[in-house]
Amino acid sequence: MSQVVVDAATRSKLLQVAGRAEIRDESGELLGDFIPKTAAEPLVPWDPSITKEELDRRAKSARGRSLSEVLKGLGIE
Repeated sequence: MSQVVVDAATRSKLLQVAGRAEIRDESGELLGDFIPKTAAEPLVPWDPSITKEELDRRAKSARGRSLSEVLKGLGIE
């Protein structure tokens, strides 16, 4: 991914953006979109309070089932 370094004034403006924003030049031409780090999609969109640590904890404590166990539970043996 390419990087663009901005000056302090532009940085200050971008830090005020709450969500996705279009970046345009003085003539109004669209240069691209800006998505602030704080506006990134949550890991679990239907429950944004779930953290990566919580997902890791749940994955470690989850007990998986084999395909034969799944099929047996569905009545297909």
